[in-house]
Amino acid sequence: MLLSFGIHLLDLMSWWFGDLHPVRYSDDAAGGVEADCSCDCVLSNGAPVHLELSRRRTLRDTFVVRCERGTIELGLYEPAIVHLTLPSGGCRLAGFVPDAAFTRAPMQTVFRRQLSDFIDAIHEQRKPLVGATEGRRAVELVQACYRLRRSLRQPWDFPEAYGVPATASRSHAG
Repeated sequence: MLLSFGIHLLDLMSWWFGDLHPVRYSDDAAGGVEADCSCDCVLSNGAPVHLELSRRRTLRDTFVVRCERGTIELGLYEPAIVHLTLPSGGCRLAGFVPDAAFTRAPMQTVFRRQLSDFIDAIHEQRKPLVGATEGRRAVELVQACYRLRRSLRQPWDFPEAYGVPATASRSHAG
């Protein structure tokens, strides 16, 4: 999940906010490939970043940025959601940014745009919008997360959910 999809989100967040520094990462890989993962990072200025990805659960598919003067929520898919909320909650702006090409064929559109930019960069003798440096940085972020890997708690890891004292549940694990 992190390498196949999360890498793109880490790359995008790095582009928006600057260097990300992973401080905590957990997933459900259990020796295989993860379907759920959670990552906590900090930006260079100390601001916290939380990323949660899942192939098993339905998530909002949005970025939520909370600041002292408001919150903005941006959708990952088209039509892209844009919500702006002030701290008082009294003023809220909401809208969509439709993209007909993306709606018809999301993955083809993304890859077509990326390859078009790469080809245009060659013809125009300029750097592509996203180059090897950014790609390498995103891969390094994923590797840093994997080095911090801890097991993601599963529903059966919560003895409190069953009203069983934690010490009693451990004694039956045997």
